[in-house]
Amino acid sequence: MQTPSAFHPLTARDYSYFTIIPEISDELNSLSEKGIKTGLHPQDSEKTDKSSKKADRNWSLNATKFIMLKYRHWQLAHRRVISFVDFLKTSSDEIQRYFHVKKSASQIKDKINNTKTGYVSLAESVKPGKEGKKHALSSKKIPNDVFCFMDKFYNAQRSVFVENVIAEIGVILSEEAQKENTA
Repeated sequence: MQTPSAFHPLTARDYSYFTIIPEISDELNSLSEKGIKTGLHPQDSEKTDKSSKKADRNWSLNATKFIMLKYRHWQLAHRRVISFVDFLKTSSDEIQRYFHVKKSASQIKDKINNTKTGYVSLAESVKPGKEGKKHALSSKKIPNDVFCFMDKFYNAQRSVFVENVIAEIGVILSEEAQKENTA
C-alpha cells in the first residue's frame, strides 16, 4: 500500500491546483493568508488587486480604426523602411498602451486581413449606382461604421494623403483619451 501524498488536489473554477499541507511549525503557514487553504490559487488574490489594470481582449471600434489607420500610414510612408513584422510588433505595443487591449502581432495581422476582406466583399456587393445605400448595409464581417471608414481610406477610387491619415489617428487617440478621462 502506498503512503498518502502530501499533495492533495483542489479544484476551483475548472482548474486543478495542488495544496501543500504543511506541518504546524512549518513556515508555509504564511501561504494560507494568500488563499492556499481556502481553495484559491495564490495568484487569484493578487489578480483582484490588478483587475482594474487588466487589459481588455475585445476589439473596440476605435481600436479597429486605429490599427487600420496605422496600417494605411505604414503602407503610404514606411513600407520600404520598416518591415511588416516590426510594424506589427510596434502596433501591438501601441494598442496595449492607448486602448488597453492586449493583442499579439499575429492577431493584429489577422484583424487587418479580416477587415480588408470584409470591406472588399461588402464593396463588391454595392453596385456603382447605389452609392446612397452604403449606410444601410449590414454585415457579419464588419460593422457599418468600419465600412464607411474603410471606404474613406481604402477605396481605390479616392486619393489618400499621409497627412489625412495622421490627422485621423490624432482624432481617434484624442477620443480615446477623453473616454479614459471621463471613466
